[in-house]
Amino acid sequence: MKYYFYYYKRHSNLKIKVKLINGSTEISTGIKLKESEWNKKTKKIKCNHKDKLQNYYEKKLIELRFNLYEKNIINPTIQEFKDEFKIVTGRQKSNIRDATKFKYFIDWINHYKLKRKKLVKHETWRRVKMLLKHLKNFDSNLLSKNINFKTWIDFQHYLLTLERCYSDNYIRKICQEFKIYVECGIREGMPFEQFEFKFIPKKHNKAAIWLENEEVMNLAKVKTKSPEERNCLYLFLFQCFTGFGYSEAINIRDENIHIDEDGNIFIKKIRQKTGKYLTIPIPKLGYTFLKRKKEYSDISPQAVNRVIKRLCKRAGIDKSIEDIKYNNNTPIIDYKPFYEIVTTHVARKTFGREFMKKNNNISALSNIYGHKNEETTRIYIGWENKELAKLVNNLWEIN
Repeated sequence: MKYYFYYYKRHSNLKIKVKLINGSTEISTGIKLKESEWNKKTKKIKCNHKDKLQNYYEKKLIELRFNLYEKNIINPTIQEFKDEFKIVTGRQKSNIRDATKFKYFIDWINHYKLKRKKLVKHETWRRVKMLLKHLKNFDSNLLSKNINFKTWIDFQHYLLTLERCYSDNYIRKICQEFKIYVECGIREGMPFEQFEFKFIPKKHNKAAIWLENEEVMNLAKVKTKSPEERNCLYLFLFQCFTGFGYSEAINIRDENIHIDEDGNIFIKKIRQKTGKYLTIPIPKLGYTFLKRKKEYSDISPQAVNRVIKRLCKRAGIDKSIEDIKYNNNTPIIDYKPFYEIVTTHVARKTFGREFMKKNNNISALSNIYGHKNEETTRIYIGWENKELAKLVNNLWEIN
Protein backbone atom coordinates (compact mmCIF):
# COMPACT_ATOMS: atom_id res chain seq x y z
CA MET A 1 0.00 0.00 0.00
CA LYS A 2 1.45 3.35 -1.11
CA TYR A 3 -0.05 6.80 -0.70
CA TYR A 4 0.78 10.46 -1.22
CA PHE A 5 -0.95 13.83 -0.88
CA TYR A 6 -1.74 15.90 -3.94
CA TYR A 7 -3.52 19.13 -4.78
CA TYR A 8 -4.87 20.56 -8.03
CA LYS A 9 -6.20 24.08 -8.33
CA ARG A 10 -9.44 22.98 -9.97
CA HIS A 11 -10.25 20.64 -7.03
CA SER A 12 -9.53 23.36 -4.42
CA ASN A 13 -8.94 20.82 -1.63
CA LEU A 14 -6.20 18.39 -0.58
CA LYS A 15 -6.63 14.73 -1.50
CA ILE A 16 -4.86 11.48 -0.68
CA LYS A 17 -3.96 9.19 -3.58
CA VAL A 18 -3.68 5.53 -2.48
CA LYS A 19 -2.30 2.69 -4.63
CA LEU A 20 -3.60 -0.75 -3.63
CA ILE A 21 -3.43 -4.33 -4.92
CA ASN A 22 -6.61 -4.05 -7.01
CA GLY A 23 -6.17 -0.49 -8.22
CA SER A 24 -5.95 3.04 -6.82
CA THR A 25 -8.40 5.32 -5.03
CA GLU A 26 -8.71 8.92 -3.92
CA ILE A 27 -9.84 10.24 -0.54
CA SER A 28 -10.69 13.87 0.09
CA THR A 29 -9.35 15.35 3.35
CA GLY A 30 -11.72 18.31 3.20
CA ILE A 31 -8.78 20.74 3.66
CA LYS A 32 -9.43 23.68 1.34
CA LEU A 33 -6.28 25.29 0.00
CA LYS A 34 -5.18 28.19 -2.14
CA GLU A 35 -2.52 27.59 -4.76
CA SER A 36 -0.04 29.69 -2.76
CA GLU A 37 -0.50 27.43 0.31
CA TRP A 38 0.75 24.24 -1.39
CA ASN A 39 4.40 23.25 -1.98
CA LYS A 40 4.51 21.00 -5.07
CA LYS A 41 8.07 19.76 -4.45
CA THR A 42 7.73 18.65 -0.82
CA LYS A 43 3.98 17.91 -1.07
CA LYS A 44 3.46 19.84 2.15
CA ILE A 45 1.13 22.65 3.17
CA LYS A 46 2.87 25.98 3.76
CA CYS A 47 0.19 27.34 6.13
CA ASN A 48 1.03 26.31 9.73
CA HIS A 49 -2.60 25.99 10.82
CA LYS A 50 -3.58 23.74 7.90
CA ASP A 51 -0.28 21.85 8.09
CA LYS A 52 -1.44 20.42 11.44
CA LEU A 53 -4.47 18.90 9.66
CA GLN A 54 -2.22 17.20 7.09
CA ASN A 55 -0.06 15.79 9.94
CA TYR A 56 -3.26 14.45 11.51
CA TYR A 57 -4.08 12.45 8.38
CA GLU A 58 -0.50 11.17 8.10
CA LYS A 59 -0.73 9.78 11.65
CA LYS A 60 -4.11 8.21 10.87
CA LEU A 61 -2.68 6.47 7.80
CA ILE A 62 0.13 5.01 9.95
CA GLU A 63 -2.45 3.80 12.48
CA LEU A 64 -4.51 2.35 9.63
CA ARG A 65 -1.53 0.29 8.46
CA PHE A 66 -1.04 -1.26 11.90
CA ASN A 67 -4.77 -1.98 12.23
CA LEU A 68 -4.76 -3.85 8.92
CA TYR A 69 -1.57 -5.70 9.91
CA GLU A 70 -3.21 -6.89 13.17
CA LYS A 71 -6.16 -8.17 11.14
CA ASN A 72 -3.69 -10.10 8.90
CA ILE A 73 -4.57 -7.95 5.88
CA ILE A 74 -1.23 -7.40 4.18
CA ASN A 75 -2.50 -6.24 0.79
CA PRO A 76 -5.88 -4.55 1.36
CA THR A 77 -8.44 -3.99 -1.35
CA ILE A 78 -9.96 -0.60 -2.03
CA GLN A 79 -13.08 -1.42 0.01
CA GLU A 80 -11.06 -2.77 2.96
CA PHE A 81 -8.92 0.37 2.93
CA LYS A 82 -11.95 2.70 2.87
CA ASP A 83 -13.69 0.82 5.68
CA GLU A 84 -10.61 0.99 7.90
CA PHE A 85 -10.02 4.65 7.05
CA LYS A 86 -13.54 5.48 8.27
CA ILE A 87 -12.80 3.67 11.54
CA VAL A 88 -9.49 5.39 12.37
CA THR A 89 -10.85 8.86 11.49
CA GLY A 90 -14.05 8.32 13.51
CA ARG A 91 -16.34 8.62 10.49
CA GLN A 92 -17.87 5.26 11.25
CA LYS A 93 -17.92 3.07 14.34
CA SER A 94 -15.90 -0.13 14.16
CA ASN A 95 -17.57 -3.50 13.78
CA ILE A 96 -14.73 -5.37 15.49
CA ARG A 97 -15.92 -8.04 17.87
CA ASP A 98 -13.26 -7.17 20.45
CA ALA A 99 -14.99 -3.88 21.33
CA THR A 100 -17.94 -5.66 22.95
CA LYS A 101 -15.90 -7.92 25.23
CA PHE A 102 -14.14 -5.22 27.29
CA LYS A 103 -16.59 -4.92 30.14
CA TYR A 104 -14.14 -3.05 32.37
CA PHE A 105 -12.22 0.08 31.37
CA ILE A 106 -8.92 -1.38 32.65
CA ASP A 107 -9.33 -4.35 30.27
CA TRP A 108 -9.70 -1.95 27.36
CA ILE A 109 -6.50 -0.08 28.34
CA ASN A 110 -4.52 -3.33 28.58
CA HIS A 111 -5.78 -4.32 25.12
CA TYR A 112 -5.24 -1.03 23.31
CA LYS A 113 -1.80 -0.29 24.79
CA LEU A 114 -0.38 -3.21 22.76
CA LYS A 115 -1.42 -1.39 19.60
CA ARG A 116 0.01 1.90 20.86
CA LYS A 117 3.41 0.31 21.50
CA LYS A 118 3.96 0.31 17.74
CA LEU A 119 3.09 4.00 17.43
CA VAL A 120 4.61 5.82 20.41
CA LYS A 121 7.94 6.09 22.20
CA HIS A 122 9.08 3.91 25.09
CA GLU A 123 8.96 6.74 27.66
CA THR A 124 5.16 6.84 27.55
CA TRP A 125 4.69 3.44 29.20
CA ARG A 126 5.53 4.67 32.68
CA ARG A 127 2.50 6.96 32.44
CA VAL A 128 0.30 4.04 31.35
CA LYS A 129 1.50 1.97 34.31
CA MET A 130 0.75 4.84 36.69
CA LEU A 131 -2.67 5.36 35.09
CA LEU A 132 -3.54 1.69 35.65
CA LYS A 133 -2.29 1.90 39.23
CA HIS A 134 -4.44 4.96 40.00
CA LEU A 135 -7.50 3.50 38.26
CA LYS A 136 -7.26 0.33 40.37
CA ASN A 137 -7.21 2.42 43.55
CA PHE A 138 -9.91 4.75 42.24
CA ASP A 139 -12.30 2.01 41.08
CA SER A 140 -10.89 -1.38 40.05
CA ASN A 141 -14.30 -2.41 38.66
CA LEU A 142 -14.92 0.72 36.59
CA LEU A 143 -17.28 -0.35 33.80
CA SER A 144 -16.70 0.75 30.23
CA LYS A 145 -20.31 1.92 29.95
CA ASN A 146 -19.73 4.30 32.89
CA ILE A 147 -16.97 6.32 31.19
CA ASN A 148 -18.52 9.79 31.03
CA PHE A 149 -17.89 13.38 32.10
CA LYS A 150 -18.74 12.65 35.75
CA THR A 151 -16.17 9.82 35.90
CA TRP A 152 -13.56 12.08 34.26
CA ILE A 153 -14.09 14.81 36.91
CA ASP A 154 -14.27 12.32 39.81
CA PHE A 155 -10.97 10.74 38.74
CA GLN A 156 -9.25 14.14 38.72
CA HIS A 157 -10.65 15.01 42.16
CA TYR A 158 -9.34 11.66 43.41
CA LEU A 159 -5.81 12.50 42.17
CA LEU A 160 -5.99 16.00 43.66
CA THR A 161 -6.92 14.73 47.13
CA LEU A 162 -4.27 12.01 47.48
CA GLU A 163 -1.98 12.30 50.52
CA ARG A 164 1.16 12.35 48.38
CA CYS A 165 0.14 15.71 46.80
CA TYR A 166 1.10 15.12 43.18
CA SER A 167 2.06 18.16 41.09
CA ASP A 168 -0.32 19.70 38.55
CA ASN A 169 2.01 18.60 35.75
CA TYR A 170 1.95 14.95 36.90
CA ILE A 171 -1.85 14.90 37.27
CA ARG A 172 -2.28 16.47 33.84
CA LYS A 173 -0.05 13.83 32.20
CA ILE A 174 -1.98 10.97 33.84
CA CYS A 175 -5.29 12.51 32.76
CA GLN A 176 -3.91 12.97 29.24
CA GLU A 177 -3.37 9.20 29.11
CA PHE A 178 -6.92 8.66 30.37
CA LYS A 179 -8.15 10.94 27.58
CA ILE A 180 -6.18 9.05 24.88
CA TYR A 181 -7.79 5.70 25.75
CA VAL A 182 -11.28 7.23 25.85
CA GLU A 183 -10.86 8.88 22.43
CA CYS A 184 -9.40 5.71 20.88
CA GLY A 185 -12.20 3.66 22.40
CA ILE A 186 -14.88 5.88 20.86
CA ARG A 187 -13.30 5.39 17.43
CA GLU A 188 -13.16 1.61 17.95
CA GLY A 189 -16.82 1.33 18.94
CA MET A 190 -16.50 1.20 22.74
CA PRO A 191 -19.60 2.41 24.68
CA PHE A 192 -17.92 5.58 26.01
CA GLU A 193 -19.79 8.88 26.10
CA GLN A 194 -18.37 11.79 24.12
CA PHE A 195 -17.68 14.75 26.42
CA GLU A 196 -15.48 17.82 26.76
CA PHE A 197 -12.16 17.10 28.50
CA LYS A 198 -11.59 19.81 31.13
CA PHE A 199 -8.57 19.71 33.43
CA ILE A 200 -8.85 20.82 37.06
CA PRO A 201 -5.60 22.37 38.33
CA LYS A 202 -4.85 23.06 41.98
CA LYS A 203 -5.31 26.74 42.73
CA HIS A 204 -2.01 28.33 43.69
CA ASN A 205 -2.66 31.62 45.44
CA LYS A 206 0.08 33.99 44.35
CA ALA A 207 0.09 37.55 45.55
CA ALA A 208 -0.88 40.14 42.91
CA ILE A 209 1.73 42.91 42.83
CA TRP A 210 1.48 46.44 41.45
CA LEU A 211 2.85 49.96 41.79
CA GLU A 212 1.06 52.73 43.63
CA ASN A 213 0.44 56.06 41.87
CA GLU A 214 3.26 57.79 43.75
CA GLU A 215 5.69 54.96 42.93
CA VAL A 216 4.89 55.19 39.21
CA MET A 217 5.64 58.93 39.28
CA ASN A 218 8.93 58.31 41.12
CA LEU A 219 9.87 55.73 38.53
CA ALA A 220 9.06 58.19 35.72
CA LYS A 221 11.53 60.69 37.25
CA VAL A 222 14.41 58.22 37.64
CA LYS A 223 17.54 59.05 35.65
CA THR A 224 18.40 56.61 32.86
CA LYS A 225 22.03 55.95 31.90
CA SER A 226 21.64 54.53 28.40
CA PRO A 227 19.22 54.52 25.41
CA GLU A 228 18.23 50.93 26.33
CA GLU A 229 17.20 51.99 29.85
CA ARG A 230 15.29 54.99 28.48
CA ASN A 231 13.36 52.90 25.92
CA CYS A 232 12.54 50.16 28.43
CA LEU A 233 11.24 52.79 30.84
CA TYR A 234 9.07 54.37 28.12
CA LEU A 235 7.53 50.99 27.30
CA PHE A 236 6.88 50.14 30.97
CA LEU A 237 5.26 53.55 31.66
CA PHE A 238 3.12 53.24 28.53
CA GLN A 239 1.81 49.93 29.90
CA CYS A 240 1.14 51.50 33.32
CA PHE A 241 -0.88 54.36 31.79
CA THR A 242 -2.86 52.26 29.29
CA GLY A 243 -3.13 48.69 30.63
CA PHE A 244 -1.66 47.13 27.47
CA GLY A 245 0.25 43.86 27.70
CA TYR A 246 3.80 43.64 26.36
CA SER A 247 2.92 41.87 23.08
CA GLU A 248 0.13 44.35 22.28
CA ALA A 249 2.19 47.41 23.26
CA ILE A 250 5.12 46.69 20.92
CA ASN A 251 2.85 45.78 17.97
CA ILE A 252 0.79 48.97 17.77
CA ARG A 253 0.95 50.43 14.27
CA ASP A 254 -0.09 53.83 12.94
CA GLU A 255 -3.20 52.31 11.35
CA ASN A 256 -4.34 51.10 14.80
CA ILE A 257 -4.45 54.66 16.21
CA HIS A 258 -7.75 56.53 15.78
CA ILE A 259 -8.79 59.98 17.04
CA ASP A 260 -12.50 60.90 17.11
CA GLU A 261 -14.16 64.30 16.69
CA ASP A 262 -13.88 65.09 20.41
CA GLY A 263 -10.14 64.43 20.44
CA ASN A 264 -10.41 61.06 22.22
CA ILE A 265 -7.64 58.61 21.26
CA PHE A 266 -8.41 54.92 20.64
CA ILE A 267 -6.37 51.86 19.74
CA LYS A 268 -8.28 49.43 17.53
CA LYS A 269 -6.71 46.00 17.11
CA ILE A 270 -7.19 42.28 17.68
CA ARG A 271 -5.85 40.90 20.97
CA GLN A 272 -3.38 38.08 20.35
CA LYS A 273 -4.44 35.77 23.19
CA THR A 274 -8.23 35.80 22.71
CA GLY A 275 -8.59 36.94 19.08
CA LYS A 276 -11.06 39.54 20.34
CA TYR A 277 -11.32 42.84 18.44
CA LEU A 278 -10.72 45.68 20.89
CA THR A 279 -11.36 49.42 20.85
CA ILE A 280 -9.32 50.74 23.79
CA PRO A 281 -9.26 54.41 24.86
CA ILE A 282 -5.81 55.89 25.54
CA PRO A 283 -5.29 58.74 28.05
CA LYS A 284 -3.31 61.76 26.90
CA LEU A 285 -0.47 60.84 29.28
CA GLY A 286 -0.25 57.42 27.64
CA TYR A 287 -0.36 59.00 24.17
CA THR A 288 2.85 60.94 24.88
CA PHE A 289 4.67 57.61 25.27
CA LEU A 290 2.81 56.10 22.30
CA LYS A 291 4.47 58.70 20.07
CA ARG A 292 7.80 57.06 20.96
CA LYS A 293 6.66 53.56 19.92
CA LYS A 294 9.34 53.29 17.20
CA GLU A 295 12.01 53.51 19.91
CA TYR A 296 10.75 50.55 21.93
CA SER A 297 9.07 48.39 19.25
CA ASP A 298 12.03 45.96 19.00
CA ILE A 299 12.81 45.49 22.72
CA SER A 300 12.61 41.90 24.01
CA PRO A 301 10.57 41.14 27.17
CA GLN A 302 13.72 39.76 28.83
CA ALA A 303 15.47 43.09 28.30
CA VAL A 304 12.56 45.07 29.77
CA ASN A 305 12.32 42.81 32.81
CA ARG A 306 16.06 43.05 33.43
CA VAL A 307 16.21 46.84 33.05
CA ILE A 308 13.01 47.66 34.96
CA LYS A 309 14.32 45.76 38.01
CA ARG A 310 17.40 47.95 37.93
CA LEU A 311 15.36 51.16 37.56
CA CYS A 312 12.94 50.26 40.38
CA LYS A 313 15.89 49.67 42.69
CA ARG A 314 17.36 53.02 41.63
CA ALA A 315 14.00 54.69 42.34
CA GLY A 316 13.95 53.22 45.86
CA ILE A 317 10.93 50.95 45.31
CA ASP A 318 11.98 48.20 47.70
CA LYS A 319 8.76 47.30 49.54
CA SER A 320 8.61 43.71 50.79
CA ILE A 321 6.49 41.33 48.67
CA GLU A 322 5.33 37.83 49.62
CA ASP A 323 6.81 35.38 47.11
CA ILE A 324 5.21 31.91 47.08
CA LYS A 325 6.82 28.93 45.37
CA TYR A 326 5.49 25.38 45.27
CA ASN A 327 7.39 22.17 45.89
CA ASN A 328 5.20 19.16 45.12
CA ASN A 329 2.17 21.45 45.65
CA THR A 330 3.43 22.45 49.12
CA PRO A 331 3.65 26.26 49.40
CA ILE A 332 7.01 27.73 50.46
CA ILE A 333 6.61 31.38 51.48
CA ASP A 334 9.46 33.85 51.15
CA TYR A 335 9.71 37.65 51.17
CA LYS A 336 11.60 39.61 48.54
CA PRO A 337 12.04 43.30 47.71
CA PHE A 338 9.74 44.54 44.95
CA TYR A 339 12.55 45.33 42.51
CA GLU A 340 13.64 41.67 42.41
CA ILE A 341 10.33 40.32 41.09
CA VAL A 342 8.88 43.19 39.04
CA THR A 343 8.10 42.35 35.37
CA THR A 344 6.26 43.96 32.44
CA HIS A 345 3.06 42.27 33.61
CA VAL A 346 3.14 44.33 36.81
CA ALA A 347 2.56 47.45 34.69
CA ARG A 348 -0.67 45.97 33.31
CA LYS A 349 -1.87 45.18 36.84
CA THR A 350 -0.89 48.66 38.03
CA PHE A 351 -3.28 50.18 35.51
CA GLY A 352 -6.08 47.89 36.74
CA ARG A 353 -5.58 48.85 40.38
CA GLU A 354 -5.61 52.59 39.63
CA PHE A 355 -8.67 52.18 37.41
CA MET A 356 -10.60 50.37 40.17
CA LYS A 357 -9.62 52.97 42.79
CA LYS A 358 -10.97 55.82 40.65
CA ASN A 359 -13.91 54.13 38.89
CA ASN A 360 -14.64 50.82 40.70
CA ASN A 361 -16.11 49.30 37.50
CA ILE A 362 -14.94 45.72 37.00
CA SER A 363 -16.97 45.26 33.80
CA ALA A 364 -15.40 48.30 32.10
CA LEU A 365 -11.90 47.20 33.17
CA SER A 366 -12.50 43.67 31.86
CA ASN A 367 -13.54 45.19 28.52
CA ILE A 368 -10.40 47.36 28.37
CA TYR A 369 -8.18 44.39 29.21
CA GLY A 370 -9.88 42.26 26.56
CA HIS A 371 -10.63 39.43 29.00
CA LYS A 372 -13.29 36.86 28.15
CA ASN A 373 -14.74 36.96 31.68
CA GLU A 374 -14.58 39.18 34.75
CA GLU A 375 -13.12 36.40 36.95
CA THR A 376 -9.77 36.74 35.14
CA THR A 377 -9.85 40.49 35.77
CA ARG A 378 -10.47 39.96 39.50
CA ILE A 379 -7.28 37.86 39.70
CA TYR A 380 -5.34 40.73 38.13
CA ILE A 381 -6.43 43.21 40.82
CA GLY A 382 -6.18 40.87 43.83
CA TRP A 383 -6.84 42.50 47.20
CA GLU A 384 -4.47 42.16 50.13
CA ASN A 385 -5.75 40.97 53.53
CA LYS A 386 -4.92 44.37 55.11
CA GLU A 387 -7.02 46.18 52.50
CA LEU A 388 -9.97 43.84 52.99
CA ALA A 389 -9.74 44.28 56.77
CA LYS A 390 -9.74 48.08 56.37
CA LEU A 391 -12.84 47.95 54.16
CA VAL A 392 -14.70 45.74 56.67
CA ASN A 393 -13.67 47.82 59.70
CA ASN A 394 -14.88 51.02 58.06
CA LEU A 395 -18.24 49.49 57.10
CA TRP A 396 -20.02 50.13 60.43
CA GLU A 397 -19.32 53.27 62.39
CA ILE A 398 -20.63 53.46 65.98
CA ASN A 399 -21.06 56.92 67.47
